[in-house]
Amino acid sequence: MTIYEEREVTRKERVPVRKVCDICGQESKQLRNISHNHNSWGNDSCDSYETIEICQKDECYLGAFKKFEESNNSKYDTAEFDGMEYSKLRILLCK
Repeated sequence: MTIYEEREVTRKERVPVRKVCDICGQESKQLRNISHNHNSWGNDSCDSYETIEICQKDECYLGAFKKFEESNNSKYDTAEFDGMEYSKLRILLCK
């Protein structure tokens, strides 16, 4: 049998206090999650998955794309950025 008693418990939690864009560093009320990865390693491809949070500015989206291009993930045929194939997105953004 388990015997219970009521106790007051306090604990520390990690809570968000403000949101800051990973590209421009400015505070924003709403951030967009951008992820990039590739599937060229089979099951180990999960190690290539990265997520950043950016504000709604177009410059920050392009900055995140440039950061992705500099990473190793963009070198693979199966690379994806923001849920789209890298090769197709590159054609759209680089016009």
